Amino acid sequence: MKLKWIGILTTMLFSLVILGCSGREDSSAIACTKLELKCSKSDNILNYELNKKIEAFVDKRELNIQNKIKTINDRLEKFSARSFQVDVTAYSRIPEYRNYGSETQEKIDGVKIYSSSADLFESAIKVREGLGKASRYMAISNECKKLEIIKCKIAYTGKIYAVWTKKNEESGASILSGWIEIEDVISLPVNLNETKDTIRSLVQQEVQRLIGKSKGDVSWLQIENLVDEKIETIK
Repeated sequence: MKLKWIGILTTMLFSLVILGCSGREDSSAIACTKLELKCSKSDNILNYELNKKIEAFVDKRELNIQNKIKTINDRLEKFSARSFQVDVTAYSRIPEYRNYGSETQEKIDGVKIYSSSADLFESAIKVREGLGKASRYMAISNECKKLEIIKCKIAYTGKIYAVWTKKNEESGASILSGWIEIEDVISLPVNLNETKDTIRSLVQQEVQRLIGKSKGDVSWLQIENLVDEKIETIK
Protein backbone atom coordinates (compact mmCIF):
# COMPACT_ATOMS: atom_id res chain seq x y z
CA MET A 1 0.00 0.00 0.00
CA LYS A 2 2.82 2.37 0.93
CA LEU A 3 4.55 1.75 -2.38
CA LYS A 4 1.26 2.36 -4.19
CA TRP A 5 0.84 5.82 -2.62
CA ILE A 6 4.47 6.69 -3.36
CA GLY A 7 3.83 5.79 -6.98
CA ILE A 8 0.69 7.93 -7.15
CA LEU A 9 2.43 10.93 -5.58
CA THR A 10 5.41 10.57 -7.93
CA THR A 11 3.08 10.50 -10.95
CA MET A 12 1.22 13.60 -9.72
CA LEU A 13 4.43 15.54 -9.13
CA PHE A 14 5.80 14.56 -12.53
CA SER A 15 2.55 15.67 -14.20
CA LEU A 16 2.70 19.03 -12.42
CA VAL A 17 6.27 19.55 -13.58
CA ILE A 18 5.32 18.74 -17.17
CA LEU A 19 2.30 21.07 -17.07
CA GLY A 20 4.32 23.81 -15.45
CA CYS A 21 7.07 23.63 -18.06
CA SER A 22 4.72 23.50 -21.02
CA GLY A 23 2.68 26.42 -19.70
CA ARG A 24 5.67 28.61 -18.91
CA GLU A 25 6.39 30.72 -21.97
CA ASP A 26 9.19 33.24 -21.79
CA SER A 27 8.53 36.96 -22.10
CA SER A 28 9.82 37.17 -25.67
CA ALA A 29 7.51 34.41 -26.90
CA ILE A 30 4.50 36.06 -25.27
CA ALA A 31 5.49 39.44 -26.73
CA CYS A 32 5.71 37.86 -30.19
CA THR A 33 2.18 36.54 -29.82
CA LYS A 34 0.82 39.82 -28.48
CA LEU A 35 2.43 41.79 -31.31
CA GLU A 36 1.41 39.19 -33.89
CA LEU A 37 4.96 38.55 -35.01
CA LYS A 38 6.38 35.34 -36.41
CA CYS A 39 9.24 34.63 -34.03
CA SER A 40 11.53 31.69 -33.47
CA LYS A 41 13.02 30.58 -30.19
CA SER A 42 15.71 33.20 -30.68
CA ASP A 43 15.18 36.79 -29.54
CA ASN A 44 16.93 38.04 -32.68
CA ILE A 45 13.83 37.98 -34.87
CA LEU A 46 11.75 39.71 -32.20
CA ASN A 47 14.36 42.43 -31.81
CA TYR A 48 14.67 42.85 -35.58
CA GLU A 49 10.91 43.22 -36.04
CA LEU A 50 10.62 45.58 -33.07
CA ASN A 51 13.45 47.77 -34.30
CA LYS A 52 11.91 48.02 -37.78
CA LYS A 53 8.58 49.09 -36.32
CA ILE A 54 10.16 51.58 -33.89
CA GLU A 55 12.13 53.06 -36.78
CA ALA A 56 8.88 53.48 -38.73
CA PHE A 57 7.24 55.20 -35.74
CA VAL A 58 10.19 57.62 -35.45
CA ASP A 59 10.27 58.33 -39.21
CA LYS A 60 6.56 59.12 -39.09
CA ARG A 61 7.33 61.91 -36.59
CA GLU A 62 10.34 63.34 -38.41
CA LEU A 63 8.79 66.77 -38.98
CA ASN A 64 8.13 67.19 -35.26
CA ILE A 65 11.71 66.15 -34.48
CA GLN A 66 13.06 68.59 -37.09
CA ASN A 67 11.12 71.46 -35.50
CA LYS A 68 12.50 70.63 -32.06
CA ILE A 69 16.05 70.41 -33.41
CA LYS A 70 15.66 73.78 -35.15
CA THR A 71 14.67 75.39 -31.85
CA ILE A 72 17.77 73.95 -30.17
CA ASN A 73 20.10 74.94 -33.00
CA ASP A 74 18.69 78.48 -32.92
CA ARG A 75 19.67 78.68 -29.24
CA LEU A 76 23.16 77.37 -29.98
CA GLU A 77 23.64 79.61 -33.00
CA LYS A 78 25.52 82.26 -31.01
CA PHE A 79 28.19 79.66 -30.17
CA SER A 80 28.57 78.24 -33.68
CA ALA A 81 30.76 79.24 -36.63
CA ARG A 82 30.79 78.67 -40.38
CA SER A 83 34.20 76.98 -40.19
CA PHE A 84 36.64 75.69 -37.61
CA GLN A 85 40.19 75.46 -38.88
CA VAL A 86 42.82 73.31 -37.19
CA ASP A 87 46.48 72.82 -38.06
CA VAL A 88 46.53 69.03 -37.88
CA THR A 89 50.33 68.99 -38.06
CA ALA A 90 50.49 70.84 -34.74
CA TYR A 91 47.52 69.24 -32.92
CA SER A 92 46.65 65.65 -32.07
CA ARG A 93 43.09 64.46 -32.62
CA ILE A 94 41.07 63.11 -29.70
CA PRO A 95 41.34 60.32 -28.57
CA GLU A 96 44.82 60.08 -30.06
CA TYR A 97 46.11 62.25 -27.21
CA ARG A 98 46.72 59.00 -25.36
CA ASN A 99 49.58 58.29 -27.73
CA TYR A 100 51.49 61.03 -25.96
CA GLY A 101 51.14 59.40 -22.59
CA SER A 102 50.60 55.97 -21.18
CA GLU A 103 50.50 54.22 -17.86
CA THR A 104 54.27 53.85 -18.07
CA GLN A 105 54.67 57.63 -18.24
CA GLU A 106 53.80 59.96 -15.41
CA LYS A 107 52.25 62.88 -17.22
CA ILE A 108 51.15 64.68 -20.37
CA ASP A 109 52.44 68.22 -20.34
CA GLY A 110 51.06 70.83 -22.73
CA VAL A 111 50.23 68.47 -25.61
CA LYS A 112 48.14 70.23 -28.27
CA ILE A 113 44.88 68.44 -28.97
CA TYR A 114 41.66 69.02 -30.89
CA SER A 115 38.23 67.51 -31.34
CA SER A 116 35.83 68.03 -34.20
CA SER A 117 32.83 66.06 -33.01
CA ALA A 118 32.89 65.35 -29.29
CA ASP A 119 32.17 66.63 -25.84
CA LEU A 120 35.03 67.14 -23.40
CA PHE A 121 36.54 63.69 -23.33
CA GLU A 122 36.99 62.65 -19.69
CA SER A 123 35.24 63.59 -16.45
CA ALA A 124 38.60 63.63 -14.69
CA ILE A 125 39.87 66.29 -17.10
CA LYS A 126 38.63 69.76 -16.14
CA VAL A 127 38.61 73.00 -18.11
CA ARG A 128 41.13 75.45 -16.72
CA GLU A 129 39.07 78.54 -16.01
CA GLY A 130 40.44 82.02 -16.53
CA LEU A 131 42.60 81.01 -19.50
CA GLY A 132 41.97 81.04 -23.24
CA LYS A 133 38.36 80.42 -24.24
CA ALA A 134 37.33 78.75 -20.98
CA SER A 135 34.47 81.18 -20.38
CA ARG A 136 33.05 80.46 -23.84
CA TYR A 137 33.31 76.71 -23.23
CA MET A 138 31.51 77.07 -19.90
CA ALA A 139 28.75 79.11 -21.58
CA ILE A 140 28.25 76.38 -24.20
CA SER A 141 28.36 73.72 -21.50
CA ASN A 142 25.69 75.49 -19.43
CA GLU A 143 23.41 75.74 -22.46
CA CYS A 144 23.95 72.07 -23.26
CA LYS A 145 23.02 70.99 -19.74
CA LYS A 146 19.47 72.21 -20.44
CA LEU A 147 19.02 69.64 -23.18
CA GLU A 148 17.26 66.32 -22.66
CA ILE A 149 18.09 63.14 -24.61
CA ILE A 150 20.26 65.01 -27.11
CA LYS A 151 23.89 65.43 -26.21
CA CYS A 152 25.73 68.53 -27.34
CA LYS A 153 28.76 68.22 -29.53
CA ILE A 154 31.56 70.73 -29.69
CA ALA A 155 34.72 71.38 -31.67
CA TYR A 156 37.71 72.70 -29.77
CA THR A 157 41.46 73.08 -29.67
CA GLY A 158 43.57 73.25 -26.55
CA LYS A 159 46.45 71.97 -24.48
CA ILE A 160 46.18 69.09 -22.08
CA TYR A 161 48.08 68.85 -18.78
CA ALA A 162 47.44 65.60 -16.95
CA VAL A 163 48.95 62.81 -14.89
CA TRP A 164 48.19 59.10 -14.68
CA THR A 165 46.61 58.23 -11.35
CA LYS A 166 45.54 54.93 -9.87
CA LYS A 167 41.76 54.62 -9.86
CA ASN A 168 41.69 51.27 -8.12
CA GLU A 169 44.70 49.91 -6.27
CA GLU A 170 43.42 46.33 -6.46
CA SER A 171 42.70 46.24 -10.19
CA GLY A 172 45.56 48.53 -11.12
CA ALA A 173 43.29 50.54 -13.45
CA SER A 174 44.59 54.03 -14.17
CA ILE A 175 42.99 57.23 -15.44
CA LEU A 176 44.20 60.60 -16.59
CA SER A 177 43.52 63.42 -14.15
CA GLY A 178 44.24 67.04 -14.93
CA TRP A 179 43.03 69.98 -16.93
CA ILE A 180 42.82 71.39 -20.41
CA GLU A 181 43.42 74.94 -21.53
CA ILE A 182 40.80 75.71 -24.21
CA GLU A 183 42.22 77.80 -27.04
CA ASP A 184 39.15 77.89 -29.27
CA VAL A 185 35.72 76.27 -29.10
CA ILE A 186 32.41 76.26 -30.99
CA SER A 187 29.17 74.31 -30.68
CA LEU A 188 28.16 71.97 -33.51
CA PRO A 189 24.60 71.79 -34.89
CA VAL A 190 22.34 69.03 -33.63
CA ASN A 191 21.98 66.42 -36.36
CA LEU A 192 18.59 64.96 -37.39
CA ASN A 193 19.80 61.42 -38.15
CA GLU A 194 21.80 61.19 -34.93
CA THR A 195 18.80 62.41 -32.96
CA LYS A 196 16.55 59.81 -34.58
CA ASP A 197 19.11 57.11 -33.81
CA THR A 198 19.18 58.23 -30.17
CA ILE A 199 15.38 58.12 -29.91
CA ARG A 200 15.26 54.66 -31.49
CA SER A 201 17.92 53.33 -29.15
CA LEU A 202 16.23 54.71 -26.04
CA VAL A 203 12.83 53.36 -27.06
CA GLN A 204 14.33 49.95 -27.83
CA GLN A 205 15.79 49.81 -24.33
CA GLU A 206 12.49 50.86 -22.78
CA VAL A 207 10.59 48.23 -24.77
CA GLN A 208 12.95 45.47 -23.64
CA ARG A 209 12.45 46.53 -20.02
CA LEU A 210 8.69 46.67 -20.57
CA ILE A 211 8.61 43.16 -22.03
CA GLY A 212 10.55 41.81 -19.07
CA LYS A 213 8.51 43.70 -16.48
CA SER A 214 5.13 42.83 -18.00
CA LYS A 215 6.18 39.26 -18.84
CA GLY A 216 5.60 39.91 -22.52
CA ASP A 217 2.27 41.72 -22.21
CA VAL A 218 2.98 44.61 -24.59
CA SER A 219 1.14 46.34 -27.45
CA TRP A 220 2.13 48.45 -30.45
CA LEU A 221 0.17 51.35 -28.95
CA GLN A 222 2.36 51.24 -25.85
CA ILE A 223 5.50 51.23 -27.98
CA GLU A 224 4.22 54.11 -30.12
CA ASN A 225 3.45 56.07 -26.95
CA LEU A 226 7.02 55.50 -25.76
CA VAL A 227 8.27 57.06 -29.01
CA ASP A 228 6.08 60.12 -28.44
CA GLU A 229 7.26 60.42 -24.83
CA LYS A 230 10.93 60.42 -25.86
CA ILE A 231 10.34 63.00 -28.59
CA GLU A 232 8.45 65.27 -26.18
CA THR A 233 11.42 65.34 -23.81
CA ILE A 234 13.56 67.00 -26.51
CA LYS A 235 13.79 70.63 -25.43
